[in-house]
Amino acid sequence: MLQYMGAAGLFGPSFFILFNFPKPSLGLTGLKRLLCLSCVVLLIGTILSIITQASTLNDLPIAQLSALDIESVLTETHWGKILEIRLALEILAIIACLALRDSKSAYISLGIFGGAIQTSFAYTGHGSADGFIHLGGDIIHLIASGAWIGSLYAFCWLLNSRHMDRPTVYRCLSRFSGVGSVLVAALILTGGTNGYFLVFQGSAAPLLQSPYVQLLLIKLILFLGMLGAACLNRFVLAPSLSLSALRYSLYGETSAGLIVLALISIIGITEPP
Repeated sequence: MLQYMGAAGLFGPSFFILFNFPKPSLGLTGLKRLLCLSCVVLLIGTILSIITQASTLNDLPIAQLSALDIESVLTETHWGKILEIRLALEILAIIACLALRDSKSAYISLGIFGGAIQTSFAYTGHGSADGFIHLGGDIIHLIASGAWIGSLYAFCWLLNSRHMDRPTVYRCLSRFSGVGSVLVAALILTGGTNGYFLVFQGSAAPLLQSPYVQLLLIKLILFLGMLGAACLNRFVLAPSLSLSALRYSLYGETSAGLIVLALISIIGITEPP
């Protein structure tokens, strides 16, 4: 889960800044700290994932793992090679966070790294073995979910920043509503594609008895709740400029998004029906 949280926190806010602030200013320094924190969370999550996988594949307790055990996982498995690429991207993202000042090029760089890391999750998931259509659907789904949930991180920061006023908040919500519709459409389309490949082409066993399908249904319910909250924020709370109500609504939507990320991480290691 840490990897998905960190990746969304790297890609989404970068996307949010570039979309809403064509000329990033010093007022965004706090959000850049969020990006740096996301990089650290992502790196920790990746390291823990490597150690856990090495323990599982070598059938050894974590305390008994050697450097050679971890190296063999990274160099001799497809999963490990993808993780090596992910680690390199994470290190580059941390360097970019620390070395670059507030500028458009800095956020473009972080957005590219974040998008590449989001993409890498597809190559260690179920879609990597099912051909281009399923893999492409996974990639788009991950990019869209990272952009949406990561942007919620940024919205929550925006509402608690002393640099931002009500008109700025409303402008950001209004601008984001258009691209948000595209993200929702992408999530619905790719979610349906993934369901077709993983569920409806599976066994004939009762689907609702499958833990995989049960997790998908919970994720769908949360997605619909997030969609309802987004509509409430855009069309009711933002026009009324009720920042207090908007803040709590966004907190709720972001919390649901974090649960969705947790479900995605579990679904990725759960056997489809």
